[in-house]
Amino acid sequence: MKRSLLTLVMFAALPACALAGSACAADQKPNVILVLTDDQGYGDLSCTGNDVLQTPNMDQLYGESARLTDFHVNSVCSPSRAAILTGQYASRVGVWHTLGGREVVRPDAVMMPQLFADNGYRTLMVGKWHLGDNFPFRPEDRGFHEVYRIGGGSIGQLPDYWGNGLWDTHYWNGKGWEPSTGFCTDTQFDAALRFVERNKEVPFYIYLSTTALHSPVGAPEDDLTKYDRQSKEVQSFYAMASNLDTNLGRLRGTLADLSLEDNTLLIFLSDNGSACDKKGTAGAFNAGMRGKKGSLYEGGHRVPCFIHWPGGDISGGFNVNTLTAHIDLLPTLIEACDLDVAQETRFDGRSLLPLLASEPVSWIDRTLVTESKVNNRSRPFDSSAVMSGSWRLVNNGKELYNVAADPGQENDLADEHVDRVVRLRRQYEDWYRSIANGFEKVARIVIGDQQENPVRLTCMDVYPMDEKSDGKAVWNQKGVLTAQRYRGLWKLEAAASGTYEVSLRRWPGESGLAFQDVPKKGQPVVYTEARLNVGKGEVVLPIDMSSSHATFTIQIEKGQLDLDAQLIDAQGQVVSAYYVEITRVR
Repeated sequence: MKRSLLTLVMFAALPACALAGSACAADQKPNVILVLTDDQGYGDLSCTGNDVLQTPNMDQLYGESARLTDFHVNSVCSPSRAAILTGQYASRVGVWHTLGGREVVRPDAVMMPQLFADNGYRTLMVGKWHLGDNFPFRPEDRGFHEVYRIGGGSIGQLPDYWGNGLWDTHYWNGKGWEPSTGFCTDTQFDAALRFVERNKEVPFYIYLSTTALHSPVGAPEDDLTKYDRQSKEVQSFYAMASNLDTNLGRLRGTLADLSLEDNTLLIFLSDNGSACDKKGTAGAFNAGMRGKKGSLYEGGHRVPCFIHWPGGDISGGFNVNTLTAHIDLLPTLIEACDLDVAQETRFDGRSLLPLLASEPVSWIDRTLVTESKVNNRSRPFDSSAVMSGSWRLVNNGKELYNVAADPGQENDLADEHVDRVVRLRRQYEDWYRSIANGFEKVARIVIGDQQENPVRLTCMDVYPMDEKSDGKAVWNQKGVLTAQRYRGLWKLEAAASGTYEVSLRRWPGESGLAFQDVPKKGQPVVYTEARLNVGKGEVVLPIDMSSSHATFTIQIEKGQLDLDAQLIDAQGQVVSAYYVEITRVR
């Protein structure tokens, strides 16, 4: 692999005091709070030029922080989160989509929360995880002492509590679903503030990954009235951003009141470009960039990123204009917090402390790659953008733009700079070869382990029956209500041989619904059979519509297996069960 594309750093032993911003300057290691907002683009703050949106607390943080002005993530959620938390490209650790088993970080990847826990930090995850809802991929399995999160990738997805909404949201606390009272962003920050109060005497790490500004979008009435002259879509989105801003102010105020602000390293960023006005018909501000969430043009993956740490001499407000990315955050925190890394680990990112020092040192430019959802991993250049300095190679490696001169990416320069296109394509091909040997690896959900027994599976995590399968996995509770159909397999690993009960459901257990029940806006379906196959031949049961589940009792041997669990309706149509509960009983 060429070093011009990737800098692979091994942190076996780090010279922690080599630069300003290291933990050696303080008696106690710094606290770390990483605030990751959802679907907030570079233009969704007033400090970056939006003259409609009111974000005074974000603006204040902007004025007091190191501002990474050319900072990039993936253009969709799960891949960005995987890269942030591993310091590696998401595709290298198995994540290149948001469902279908390809939103799960492989179990052998070293993750940020585990490193902090291993170094004596108390750790908390709040909000959205979207990197696996089953053992061993849950946040509570990856180093978090406490969790307070939704299921799946947004409120109301299949792994989430049935019927969850923006108000009075239920959160998974590691043992069960816990009800809350109030607006979701408020209750998520409440959980973080309670954790700060309880752990103010010890180093702590908080991954505050808000569900805002992802759909469903809404806000309290006081925030909505600020934007009553905007379209309904923009009004709801901006109001939610204002509420988020208020909560950021609450967080910073609590840190100041507890005299923790100086020794708290606070990072604020988003996971991808804006989801507001994606069709471009409502006039929402996008900082002059082309593309929004999901796009490989600049607006899809260039996001705000502010780093504030007064005790580490990172404050006062200054721009860092160098090309940087999500993969750099973990190496930066390892150096800043003087973390020991027991396992020899190769990171794709590099520490940004040299750029954040009061007197920045030399920096070797890199070529970086970002991706959107990749539907066919065997096709190079599929859903990718290659970045080097101000140059961007996009659209399957065919279009070339210089965003310094053309921030809106309107003038394709590929024909004028053929040599640069060839060079960037070759660098991408080197990168692709470096990750391709992991494409066939599968992150299997473990059943029969005491860490999670029973296991609740959802059809959001089924792998397609084959590469040519039409449609996509059912991912939203609305898909269950409307009886959306999809077929796939769950990739599992049994931790122990034994007797297992496997229950197939349309509705999750907490709903209290039977097959025959039809909630509001639901589509009635008469199911006649349940079919199950774990590689030993198909087993069939008749479905009692007055029951909530059809349960098989079978023997499963320790090891890997593919689960095919089907519901068949009166017309003979087949669908993967929306929910499957697996319990090892002996």
